[in-house]
Amino acid sequence: MPRSTLTIEGETFTPVEFSEDGEDDIDMMPFGYRFGWRGQFADGQLTTLGRGEGDPLPVLVACPEAAEPEKRQIKTVEWLLKKPEVAARRIVRMCVDARQDVYDEQHMGHPKVEKPEDIAGEYHINALLVPPPQEDSRERPPVVVELQTDFEEEHGFYVLLPATSKGTSWTTFDGIYAEWWNPEEE
Repeated sequence: MPRSTLTIEGETFTPVEFSEDGEDDIDMMPFGYRFGWRGQFADGQLTTLGRGEGDPLPVLVACPEAAEPEKRQIKTVEWLLKKPEVAARRIVRMCVDARQDVYDEQHMGHPKVEKPEDIAGEYHINALLVPPPQEDSRERPPVVVELQTDFEEEHGFYVLLPATSKGTSWTTFDGIYAEWWNPEEE
């Protein structure tokens, strides 16, 4: 049985078991995980990115069973807490890329994005999820950033944020679902 709290870089996380009825307050648990460690970031650049002042940012470290997070997950959370400005810069870049590449004036009538500030009010971070590492990988798992956006309301919008400088990408719920939870494999 896991301990009652876990501290990562001064932030406290508590174990949580999510019900199967979907009544829980973090929307990021539908990826097949029933257990996790819930925490929040109270300050920093990620907390205020499109969210305003004072709203803590929900963070969940997901586990496939009632156990403590793997060391690679803890390293990912430590990176996020130590480098929030790097994470924020990469998230903003993905929001701009998505808005420009997919939802530009040719498709949706939006004007071209000249600089990140042009769309600053069009998105904000809802929550952060650190999934378990994939079995076939030695890498730390990425942070899955759930965002609310004006330019992708129907399919959800997520940024996959690895703790390395390469591989940052954006996707919709369909991409997240295919990557981390495939019901045909169960």
